[in-house]
Amino acid sequence: MTTFEVLKQYADRLSADMELDLIISDRYGIFEKENASNKKGIINGWHNNPYCLAIKSNEKLWKHCVALKKYRDKKLLENPTPNWHICYCGVAEYVVPVIFNKTLIVEISVTGFKGELPLKIANILSKRTNLPFDELKALHNDLKIITEDITKKLDAYLMPIKELTLKIAEETKEEYFFSSDNANSISVQYVKQGLDFINNNFNKGINATSVAKHCNVSLSYLQHLFSQYHSRGVSHEILYQRIEMACYMLKNTKATVREIALKCGFNNVDYFSVAFKKALGITPLKYRNKS
Repeated sequence: MTTFEVLKQYADRLSADMELDLIISDRYGIFEKENASNKKGIINGWHNNPYCLAIKSNEKLWKHCVALKKYRDKKLLENPTPNWHICYCGVAEYVVPVIFNKTLIVEISVTGFKGELPLKIANILSKRTNLPFDELKALHNDLKIITEDITKKLDAYLMPIKELTLKIAEETKEEYFFSSDNANSISVQYVKQGLDFINNNFNKGINATSVAKHCNVSLSYLQHLFSQYHSRGVSHEILYQRIEMACYMLKNTKATVREIALKCGFNNVDYFSVAFKKALGITPLKYRNKS
């Protein structure tokens, strides 16, 4: 049994035991070599509870979630201990950061818990999601309650998953990227900067040139660094992030294929359909029907 298969067993047990979904945000392709079917729903997944889905039905609210997550990443590096984090819309999430050579490589989280939701914010969310106030509050009230026992139980599952993730990071071909000799080099910092920019802007119509401009280096040089230190090139990484988001939206929303294409950063639906089929071997509509 591989290290990832053991990790997945812990995730499956957590899901069955606590009726919660585990999400592992893989920032730098640590799990790239793992089988796609094994990673589905765990690696770079999305929050699927009804309340979060309602919030994400509004594109501006979704973008706000992404922006705040970037700010939270900085806090996790400053204080990398497992802890509860509450987003602006009143959802609590238990987060376990995985730090490897001073780099936040993975974020392990379990969400779906009830946090404080001020009346003023609830009214704003109700209007922007087009949900009646009482219906929105009902969805929020259905979120699970945080208790001390819940926290202890989550630690019992997530701490072994963290250790397994570190083991995979040490075993993977990305090891050179995070080795102590290279973690703080200028070249690696450019790659990290590029990946962070892509993670936070892939759905805004960016391209490889704009990533290079953000990093203040030439595109050819950045391409060279990505090929040396990362498992995907710059353009491939942008496409990968867009396809991941499209899969989530096809499975969990009622948005049309055209709407999904535009929200994921594609300029037109035809290119989206071609790129999607090339990546997954199936059209977006067939993927939705199969899901």
